Amino acid sequence: MSTMNTINTINTINTIKRIYLDISQTASGDGLTIPIFEIIPNNVSEDLYKIPHVYIQSSVHGSELQGNAVIYELINLLNKIHSGGCGCGCSCSCSCSCSCSCNCRFTFVPLANPHAINQKFHGHTVGRFNLQTGENFNRTYIDINNLDLNLPSFIENNSNQPWENIKINFKKLLLQKLTEYRDHLIGSKGISYQQRLNIELQILASSADVVLDLHTAAQGMRYIYAPEYCYKNAFHFNFPLTIIIPNKFAGAMDEATFTPWYNLHQNLTNKIEFEAYTLEHGSEEIIDFNAAKIDALNILNYLHFKKFLNLNPNLDLDLDLDHSNRAYASLKDYQSNYSPSSGLIDFIKKPGDIVKEGEVIAKILNFKNDINNLTSDVVAKNDLILVNHPSSANIAAGMELFKSIENYKFINGDNK
Repeated sequence: MSTMNTINTINTINTIKRIYLDISQTASGDGLTIPIFEIIPNNVSEDLYKIPHVYIQSSVHGSELQGNAVIYELINLLNKIHSGGCGCGCSCSCSCSCSCSCNCRFTFVPLANPHAINQKFHGHTVGRFNLQTGENFNRTYIDINNLDLNLPSFIENNSNQPWENIKINFKKLLLQKLTEYRDHLIGSKGISYQQRLNIELQILASSADVVLDLHTAAQGMRYIYAPEYCYKNAFHFNFPLTIIIPNKFAGAMDEATFTPWYNLHQNLTNKIEFEAYTLEHGSEEIIDFNAAKIDALNILNYLHFKKFLNLNPNLDLDLDLDHSNRAYASLKDYQSNYSPSSGLIDFIKKPGDIVKEGEVIAKILNFKNDINNLTSDVVAKNDLILVNHPSSANIAAGMELFKSIENYKFINGDNK
């Protein structure tokens, strides 16, 4: 199923290994593989289940590329930290006087959906939907809660165990159930590409304590989908906007991984430690390494908050990034706005702009309008944050024009 290739060793502290996971074949018989990067501290000799695990994937939607650059920058920054060259005060290349440390292992899965990445049409990547089935690649993960986890029995059998043992045993149960279900599909009526992809990614994430699924919009700002039970922790990513989603499964990777833990803790008294988020990193079909480094720093800031990383305050990574207008809102206030007319559209306001009622958001040019009024304005009906809009300026009446957030609040407490 896979081959392993060690690509780098970082001093004596961390080893980065690359594994190729065979996921499918093309009609010509050529293999489709996913690269998986594992970073495991060399000084960890105990069971890997006993140290925190961070799982990060990107490009499940093939045209959403920025997450791959973010993963690249994260690997570079972790290399910098572990080599003692992070700027925190260590003057040598070893770890002797460097107070930065990593208390976890990482799994990075860039280019997580090779089929979607290769769905090209006239220069564009058509990577959100499976062109054979019409399915959204990020809406068909397995609801693990339906795989007979039998939580009452699990809790009864583990009631006398300390929490760390319960956590390990639950991770192993998730892995067991996902693997059994995958093998059942393969051995019965066969397994589709999309089923195989989603299950394999969930298996890779089954031992994680944090799952980050990196996406982009067509043309969008940076924002986060955060489950209701831990949305305030998402503020430590320093993203301009946090959208709070219900603690329920709706088909996406973040929900597929956090809902079993949420359901487990409905029967336990301790706080939920597991967290999963979807991070939206701007616009599709592009990568920006300068922006990716900031994105990576934001993720390190969150992991520092979670105590998975210990970063010296003198570290020269500028983690105290300023976002004076960071906001949050409920998913129900994330609205689609539809075009009142057809034509060619010029967006006056850009993703991330805070728009006041009555302001012009865009102009639509239609050559069949009255000769003296070939353009018309799209005006904000309410105060809003413009979150994203289509890449194409070619708009028909009734098409989704943009998505926005209303009834938002600023993190500093101001209501908007």
